[in-house]
Amino acid sequence: MAQFPRLSFLRGELGLEVADIARRMSDGKPSVSSIYRLDTGLPIRLISVRKVFNVINDEWKKRGNDALNPDVEIALEMEK
Repeated sequence: MAQFPRLSFLRGELGLEVADIARRMSDGKPSVSSIYRLDTGLPIRLISVRKVFNVINDEWKKRGNDALNPDVEIALEMEK
């Protein structure tokens, strides 16, 4: 499980809605509800977080910004 702590901030900076991110997923995963959970700070599966990160990072770079670092942006949740 993992989190993307700055997702809400970055999404706002890019003017993207959660539905916009979901539409850019080629296989329809993660679901809109999973993206909403991630956006509110809840952890979801790492592979899903990475897909959301890739969408945000691609859009971020299109706007002329340097690429985001997944090692900095994605927070892994350790098993308990």
